[in-house]
Amino acid sequence: VDFLRRVMLIQYLDFLRLEMMYAPTSIWSSFSKINTSFQDLGGKKLQEIYPRLKRLLKQFESGYVPRRASTFTFEQTKSFLENSPNVGKGLLHKAVVCMSLFGGLRCADLVNIENGDIDVNDTSGVWVRYSVSKQSAQFHKTNTFVVPKSFDVYVTNYLNTTNRLGRVFKN
Repeated sequence: VDFLRRVMLIQYLDFLRLEMMYAPTSIWSSFSKINTSFQDLGGKKLQEIYPRLKRLLKQFESGYVPRRASTFTFEQTKSFLENSPNVGKGLLHKAVVCMSLFGGLRCADLVNIENGDIDVNDTSGVWVRYSVSKQSAQFHKTNTFVVPKSFDVYVTNYLNTTNRLGRVFKN
């Protein structure tokens, strides 16, 4: 029975790799879920019962090159800010790019910024307060960042064309 379980597990992991074309990170994730279930039922980790299993999983990683998301360089971003139109959606896009770039914000964080959270300072730039919260609502934190003076014109131009009540960026 033990041998059958080990063979079935290896076959399943091989199936994920070869047939389903899972990346090694996804296979590790699946293994972790199986391991947790197995530990809950049997009280032992799979690595304790089948020590060669971990080595097999590491072999799946040989030659694997993780994908990396493409990002814009600072020069590309600056070129976009300088060359895109200063009307309508162009102003919106410039403001979003500046606040994302200097605040490191996700879309959800951007949408939650309200006009009262922004303070335009003539000497240092645009100060922005934003809240970060996780889905569980047990974690809530307020952060602040500044859009430097050399870039604040893109944010202030957008703010001057919008309604000063409510959210800065509406869905």
